[in-house]
Amino acid sequence: MVPLDSLMATAYSPSWKNIIIPGVSLSLVKKLNAGCGYWEGLLQGFKDYKNPMIKSHVEDMRTSEQESSMRFKIVSLIAVAGLVAACGTAPTSGTATTTGGGAVATGAAAGSQLDLVVNVGDRVHFAYDKYNLTPESRATLQKQAAWLKANSGTNIMIEGHCDERGTREYNLALGMRRANAAYDYMLTLGVAAGRMATTTYGKERPQAAGSDELSWAANRRAVSVVR
Repeated sequence: MVPLDSLMATAYSPSWKNIIIPGVSLSLVKKLNAGCGYWEGLLQGFKDYKNPMIKSHVEDMRTSEQESSMRFKIVSLIAVAGLVAACGTAPTSGTATTTGGGAVATGAAAGSQLDLVVNVGDRVHFAYDKYNLTPESRATLQKQAAWLKANSGTNIMIEGHCDERGTREYNLALGMRRANAAYDYMLTLGVAAGRMATTTYGKERPQAAGSDELSWAANRRAVSVVR
């Protein structure tokens, strides 16, 4: 099991930088990791609003916060629910897999998207209005290249993305340049061209909702997706 406090503390590490949980403090995540308990029961019941415990909790938030604030908290709790499920449920089958990057994850099938995300890192990020690769991005792509060589039956699509600023047409072009930058670099690392393809979504598929520097930074990315 990956410690939940580690997930939060390393939100922008090569393996977990895509995980953004709005409105959830590190102290809360540490409490979740310590035993799940009350929060696990709360969140597991969240699917059914009629659950008395959930209804009471929501009503308390409604009386203490404005409606918009309450909605934000609800979304935050749902985001944590997935992590709590992972905390409380141990895999019943599956073997430990070793990737080209040298990391080991239990239950992740070799060559799968989960294997890529957990053990290697599926994305690289870019500076504003740029498509050149940073040293950190190159390091992640080197791990991806090694992972692809270790999983010869796996191919990827590299998706280029942008933040919300700029026109749709401009960001579609910039997203493609970002995807191609990752593609071209992995070609130099020995990955066959036929195992990779590129596409762009411009600003159409943001990772983080928001009009602030943190959200914009998360959205300027190139993501490798197993296909």
